[in-house]
Amino acid sequence: MKQVLIDSEAENELSDSVNFYERRQPGLGLEFEQAARDAVQTIQADPDRHPSRKDGTRRLVMERFPFVIHYADLPGTIWMWERQFPSSLHYQTEFGNEGRHVR
Repeated sequence: MKQVLIDSEAENELSDSVNFYERRQPGLGLEFEQAARDAVQTIQADPDRHPSRKDGTRRLVMERFPFVIHYADLPGTIWMWERQFPSSLHYQTEFGNEGRHVR
């Protein structure tokens, strides 16, 4: 399986969402976190499962929670980021894992 890199802003958004759901109902934040982890594993196991968009990126829309995971399937790596696609994949390949959490 390919290595997954998650942009630090996406990690923050995920953490904020976990806290939001946990405040709404105890245990719901943990359910959201598990659903997000399962979604990442689904992407990692079969990154081509979701259609490629015009810009070459892909996205997974989570079923139970209103959350979208944006990603790019790069050689040897799957890169995930928060909401908007950065201007260039060159940024990620040039600077590697700096400022990103590796799963």
